[in-house]
Order: sequence, then structure tokens, then C-alpha cells
Amino acid sequence: MTSMLAKVFDESPDGIIVHDGEHILDVNAAVLRLVGAARRDDVIGWPIGRLLEYPHLKWVERQLTSGTPPPETSLFVPERLYALDGSIREVEAHAQMIVLDDGQSAVCVWVHDLRAHHTAAHKVLEELRQQYAAEARAVATRIAGGVAHTINNRLQIVRGFTEFLGDGPLTHEQRRDVDEIIRATDEAADLTRQLMQFAGVLPQVREPVHLDALARVALQELGAQDADLLGRISVVTDAVDAVLIDPRQLRELLAALVSNARAATRAGGRIVVFVAGTTLPTPRRSTDGRRIDRGRYITLEVRDTGTGVDSADQMQMFTPFFTTSPVGEGNGLGLAVVEGLLRQNGAFLTFSSSPGAGSTFVCWFRVGDNPPLVGEAVPASVPHAAPRPIILVDDTDGAHATAVRGLEDLGNRVLLVRSEAELFEVVRHVGPPALVVMSAGIHRKAPRLSRRWRAQWPGVPMLILDGAPTLPPHGTEPSRPDPRGIHWLAPPISEHTLINRVQALLEERGAAELTTS
Repeated sequence: MTSMLAKVFDESPDGIIVHDGEHILDVNAAVLRLVGAARRDDVIGWPIGRLLEYPHLKWVERQLTSGTPPPETSLFVPERLYALDGSIREVEAHAQMIVLDDGQSAVCVWVHDLRAHHTAAHKVLEELRQQYAAEARAVATRIAGGVAHTINNRLQIVRGFTEFLGDGPLTHEQRRDVDEIIRATDEAADLTRQLMQFAGVLPQVREPVHLDALARVALQELGAQDADLLGRISVVTDAVDAVLIDPRQLRELLAALVSNARAATRAGGRIVVFVAGTTLPTPRRSTDGRRIDRGRYITLEVRDTGTGVDSADQMQMFTPFFTTSPVGEGNGLGLAVVEGLLRQNGAFLTFSSSPGAGSTFVCWFRVGDNPPLVGEAVPASVPHAAPRPIILVDDTDGAHATAVRGLEDLGNRVLLVRSEAELFEVVRHVGPPALVVMSAGIHRKAPRLSRRWRAQWPGVPMLILDGAPTLPPHGTEPSRPDPRGIHWLAPPISEHTLINRVQALLEERGAAELTTS
């Protein structure tokens, strides 16, 4: 092979495999990347069938053995390339007979990685979507802050003149009207204040705050204003380190979360507020898409046993002005304000919820100014990453691409297979995974797959992205493990919900393995 051809061979972005009809003679660097090999010697000499499912196009093989003259061209056809870790890549392959320097006939297969191109396309689209969303959010936030500030100034003028009227002699009806104007003005001023909080235009004074003490005081204040709430809410706190936050904003976000829980438990149910110190063993995603690194946190958790939030509403619940409350009973700003206040204070929000099973909102505050535990050893009793891959069984093109990317960003290895047969084939190569995630489409095409999986790998949990009409609605509630090892997540499913549900299942499995070891 001339030096020029050797350079083209080595630097081609597509994979190139040369074989003699039975064994691999040579591969280029792109093939090594695709199959996860470090050196050419790792694959040279292998049977071609170990890499390609339909080795080198059967008609080319027949030409090799029969001596039939090769056609001038051949088209790219679908193939499947097997990596060293057992994963399968969807590729297109183009094969052509060649003659080597020693006169030997061989086949050259060009391998075009479809997944890489699909992933790149999805990545570009996702980046454009995020950029557009960020720009739109920035514009909306700036407008909201400006409008709210202007309206709030006018409201203060209205309230001031109304108070002047109230100082004069008034009939009973006039006094009632003045009181109603002041009440309506105060409600509108509260709405503009929430808008300004969401926009981050209010002054902020962060200081060390002990969440356990402040939470108890704030909840006592809320209970004093609402006797019914006082009878349904309880507080469980540990003595915790101080965190940096604006105390006024902490009261605001706690009041918003409790108000949300109160609405969910109107027909009955309890509200419990927990404050505790914790170590996050695996990274999570916050509701606004930010990464929550593993490390030490103080958590403020508001849990209720109310109606819960269905999957469709979970997709919109943090959108400003979205509300499921009756007209006049909610402005839809509560959760958006909570998310915004936490972001302004360098903290994070996660949630889990299932219809009929209640909701849990968790605020994550990093302890003091401690940096993330990047490179820092986590105690041996706490698993910080799945030692085995996650297998996603999904036959749709890119439906969960952003969630897969998010899981990989958190340090997981995700293998994608497209059918029940591929799932068991990959497991045969790489062993049991940490978790299997099955799409709704696969579940409906192969309804007995979960039973077959449970029989063969009872210790490996499976998360099915579909409703569970005949089973208890475990949904996204991580504190209710399914003894059968099958968990359900009803669509539509947000990226945040899927990623954090997977992370929670990995943590549960890691803790269970440590308990039994």
C-alpha cells in the first residue's frame, strides 16, 4: 500500500475493514473507535462475523470464492457492527473486491456509522433548542421584571391614595369598598413581587442560615395564619450546617412549596417537611436542567400524600402561569418562583410525583462553599457510579436521545438495542447490566419481555416507560420499590423525570448490593 493510500486509509472518517472472506486482515483507526479497540492487533485475525452481522455482503463473498468478476459499484446497505463491549451499532456498509499487493483477492468494507450522525444531528438540534429557550427565557424574564416593577410602582400609588380616602369620614359601605381596594391592590402587589423574584431583579442578601431552625420558625408562622394547615403539617429536622441563602427568599420558596402541597391535600392527606444533611452518591439533574454533582448537601424536602401530579402536567408544572388550580385560586407562579429563587442562590430543585401517591419536592443546598466532589473519593459504602451499563431497549429513532445524553453526562454508559432479541444478545456478550429501560413501543410489541427478563435476571431491575394498568402505580416515587423488580413510568415523560428516576434506581440497587455483600 503506497504512503498516500495508507494515509487515506488511516485518516478516513468512515471505518474500513479489509478481510479475505473469513478473517480480518486490516482495519483503520475509525473502526478501532467504533468497536472500542485500542490497537489493530486487537481485531486483526478475527473472523469477520465477530464484527459484522451480515459479513461483507454475501454476494461479494460468493464472488471471492467463485472468481466471478466484481461489479463496478455496490450500494451502501444496512448492517450491524458489534463492539468489543457487546453493544451494537447501526451502520451502513459498502463492500468491494480488491486485489492486494501480493495478488490475493480480498474485500474492502467501508462502514458508515449512522448512530454518530444521528447523535450529532440530535445534539445540534438540542443545542439550538436550548439556545433558543435560554434566549426566550432571558427576554421573557427581562420583560417580566420591567413590567412588574412598573406595575408595582403604580399599585403603590393606588394604595397610597386609597389609604388617604380611608382616613376621611366614610359610610359603612364606603369603608368596605376601600378595604376591598386595598385587599385587591395587595394581592396584585404580591403577584408583581413574585414576578420580580422570578426575574431576579429584587435585591438579594445571602448569609449563613441554619435550615432546621428557620424552617421550624417559618412553618409556625404559616400555621398561625392557617389552623387547617397546622393540623396537617409536621416538621422533621436534623441539626445541620449553615448554608448561604437569602433568608427572606428561603421563606418565600418554603411558603410556595407548602402552598402547593396544601392544594394537593385539600381533600385529605399529610404534609411533612424534612431538613437533613446528605451525601449524593450519583449525580442528578435539577428541574431546570442543571447538573447536581455528587457531594455533600443540606436538603429541604416537602412531601405530601395528596393527589399527585400526572405525567402531562409534569411537563409544564414549572412554566410560569401554568396552574391546575380552579380559576381565581392560583396564579401559576409558585413553582416557577421556587425554581428561580433556588437558581439565584446556587441551589437546585428535584421532584417526584405519581397520581394518587403524592409529590415530593427536594431543594438541594451545597454545604457552605464546598466545591463539588470532583475527583474526591466517596466512602466505600456509597456507590458513585454504575459499574455496569444501562441498556435502553427502544426501536424509535432518537425519541430519548436527550435523556441518553443526560445520563451519559452524569457518568453512565448507555447501550441502545432495538429489540428483545438484541437485548439478550448484548447481555450474552457483556453480562447483566445495572438497569434495563424499555420503551412503551417495545413493551407493547413484546409484552412478555418483562416476565422473561425477571425469570432470567431477577436481580436486575427494569424500568418500563409505559403505564401499568394492572399493577400498583409506583411511577416516579423512588421510596416505593417494586418487589418484582419492575418499575413503571407513565408517558409523557420529561427528561428530568426519566434521568432522576434512573439515577434513583441505580442508587437503590447499589445500596441493596452493599447490604447483601
